[in-house]
Amino acid sequence: MTVARERASRGLRDALGEPRGTSWTELTFGEPIAEPHPWTTLSPVSVGATGVAFRGRIDRLDEDGSRGTAIITDYKAGAAPERKKTIVFNRGTELQRVFYALAARSLLPEVRNVESRLTYLRHEPARTLSLVHDELAAAIEEAITFTAAGVELQKTGQIAPGPQPEFFDPISIALPSDLEVYRRTKQRPFAQVNSPLSKLWSSP
Repeated sequence: MTVARERASRGLRDALGEPRGTSWTELTFGEPIAEPHPWTTLSPVSVGATGVAFRGRIDRLDEDGSRGTAIITDYKAGAAPERKKTIVFNRGTELQRVFYALAARSLLPEVRNVESRLTYLRHEPARTLSLVHDELAAAIEEAITFTAAGVELQKTGQIAPGPQPEFFDPISIALPSDLEVYRRTKQRPFAQVNSPLSKLWSSP
């Protein structure tokens, strides 16, 4: 409990420095809520023209209407990855903050600049990795493209497991009797089916 309290305090204290407008925490979007909120609509957020809409809850949003800025913070309890390249999707594991940025861009039309952050609370002070400006805009467009590819795969009924280590849930009730042989046998056809998403699985 002490560690959790320290990390929560660190996230609120270290992540942003000076106050930036109004801060919202555990902020729901895309569905009716009774609490105060900054959104122009409570409808689900459309993912481009894919026909997919989503809702969710943002760990923290700092919105400054006078500056036309919004900062999204997705808190992580662990340590930041030791990588030199900018983390965008991290092989598909960090899509969430990009979709949060899409939501903020859609639901806060007066905001001109959106920044999307991953803040790792294990560090002292907390360590933050940001996506902003053209880099974030490109990530949002890529996320829409990946979503469209996923929609098409579902329409064709061709849905295959993603890359390892998430190849199979180890606690699944029904698994092949020889999982390694099954993986080797199915690796190529699975890769062919998932080729529209291969860039996502290998993305930084």
